[in-house]
Amino acid sequence: MLVGAIFMLSIIIINMEEEKAKSISNKLKVKAGKDWDNVVQQKLEFLEDEGIIRSSDRNINFKHNSYNYEKQFLANFVIYTNDNKRIIIRSSSSFRGDRVKMGFYDIEGIIKYSNLTDDIVATIYLLPDTELDNTTFISTRTKILNKEYYIPASHLFVLSEFENFLTNYENENRAILEELAKEKKFKNLKEAGSYFGRIGNKLEKEICDLVSTPSYLVQYKAKKKPKFYQIINFIVQKNKIDFNEITKINSSFSIPLLISGGSAKSDIWIELELNQSKVFETFSIKNSTKKQVSVHDYAAERFIEVLDCLDSNLKYYLEHFQDHPSYSEFEETLDIGKSVDEFTNLLNSKKSILGEWVLMGKHDIQNLNLPKYQISNNIVMKTNKDLLIYDSITYLDFLYKNVKLKYGVPFSWTYPSKQRKKRIQLKLPIRKIT
Repeated sequence: MLVGAIFMLSIIIINMEEEKAKSISNKLKVKAGKDWDNVVQQKLEFLEDEGIIRSSDRNINFKHNSYNYEKQFLANFVIYTNDNKRIIIRSSSSFRGDRVKMGFYDIEGIIKYSNLTDDIVATIYLLPDTELDNTTFISTRTKILNKEYYIPASHLFVLSEFENFLTNYENENRAILEELAKEKKFKNLKEAGSYFGRIGNKLEKEICDLVSTPSYLVQYKAKKKPKFYQIINFIVQKNKIDFNEITKINSSFSIPLLISGGSAKSDIWIELELNQSKVFETFSIKNSTKKQVSVHDYAAERFIEVLDCLDSNLKYYLEHFQDHPSYSEFEETLDIGKSVDEFTNLLNSKKSILGEWVLMGKHDIQNLNLPKYQISNNIVMKTNKDLLIYDSITYLDFLYKNVKLKYGVPFSWTYPSKQRKKRIQLKLPIRKIT
């Protein structure tokens, strides 16, 4: 009897200890979750202070647009960009099946059913770095890349990868704002960011808002030439369709961010709904009074990766230009045995890949998560006199034949403001095809 009682008491004590251990473990998990969420918040606060983003919120709930309940979908963070877009972040402390499904539910709900307008450029599911040791997480990511597994988020990151995403986002936007601050003589990037929020993507927004209104299609079909009718004409002619078959025009300037955190080459997409089919086109928008415009801005390392020249002398030349980013300095400091002619010949062998990457965003396989929207198949250039609209490949071919080439390609080589020796910037000539 006594032995049995002692045995039962031992079981109770063991169970109590196990429950206590579980409780402590859960508390530690909660603390770890809060701590790494705090790391994210600190980074976002820094970006806001610097003027790189407009603001951010933590733990925001969204309602389903058909129901009154206010807390249907959770976002752990919402980033508000300077150009009035949003980046949605749903975080979790582990990749456990039940947790994952809960987070995916929230993300899909925000995208499809929330009260948000068309302004989301990234949805990120975020996990701690410890998940890199989780075989389920690794195998699932492989299935996602192979299009075998559905995930509603545009980006699946561990914390260190998300930090790289934010760094790339910061570098790109810092370069844009620094050039804007220099041009407009703003005191700091915050002033430039505020200004960009008012005028940034103005042309893109105007095009999308206008062409997607029902009255626009009525005017277009009546041949009244509403504003930007040339773009719709271009799509009709390119795809050889009868404009009378158009039943609806859809459009958006919320283009998903690349996996790296950079912007895609495409700025808007336009879809024509026809009687029995649909036509979809993407456009890069350039609005400038100058003869050339910045079109490409990456570190030499990215050029090397996309051009697949790690084992070629081309790697040397690209790194050398980044370190000596003016024509004279680049050419005067070349190592013995290296020459401009060799650089030109090496680039010439990669000119199709380089040109299509620069103008369209093609070939950047590791960076494209939604290529249908991110690759720009066409280009719109608004000047003081003209609205020029061309197929991207057609325009690229025209440039190769009609402008002075530099190192064998039709782009000007330089570096972004205050990013000397860190990145290479290419500029695109604006020309009218005649």
